[in-house]
Amino acid sequence: MNSEILARLLVLVCAGIAFLGLLIGFMVYQVNRKKGAVSMLLAVIFAAITGYYSYLLFFPTGVVTVVQQGNLQPSRIVSSS
Repeated sequence: MNSEILARLLVLVCAGIAFLGLLIGFMVYQVNRKKGAVSMLLAVIFAAITGYYSYLLFFPTGVVTVVQQGNLQPSRIVSSS
């Protein structure tokens, strides 16, 4: 499989996990407010990180691009002395 397809599938899986984390956080919040608030906070942080990663992946800005290249040469270090 292409690495770009795998990266996009990973983003979708992470988005699903973030959504499930929010749902579980809401359910725990009804039972125990302190633990529910902590779990919702962690789920929101994970959702924000996933959202940023999906922004970088689905809307290429030139910063991050997934490119598959063959015959890569090691970089040569040239001294400037």
